[in-house]
Amino acid sequence: MDVAVLSGDPMFVTAAEGMVGAMGHRIVSAGTLAPGGVTVCDVVTMESPAVLEELDPMRAVLFVAFRGQRGLADVGGFVHVHARAALAVELPRVLALLAEPSTVW
Repeated sequence: MDVAVLSGDPMFVTAAEGMVGAMGHRIVSAGTLAPGGVTVCDVVTMESPAVLEELDPMRAVLFVAFRGQRGLADVGGFVHVHARAALAVELPRVLALLAEPSTVW
């Protein structure tokens, strides 16, 4: 699965890309979206909040600060929204979930 990581924080990018690669997924170029794949987005350090409008709410994993200027109120409509501090726990779990083929009933 292709995964893009969007963040203005090099430490976040390194941590997220390390987890993505360790799980066997492909990392797309920095600063680009992953059409048909998953986009991991650090809302706390994004330079342009307008990029949220380009993301698929079902295929994006957002990490936010629950306190401060950019919190949950800014990311309504997205399914996978987590505290930035929960990256190590939530990113592998959500990527595993999104990598599963959809089941049609």
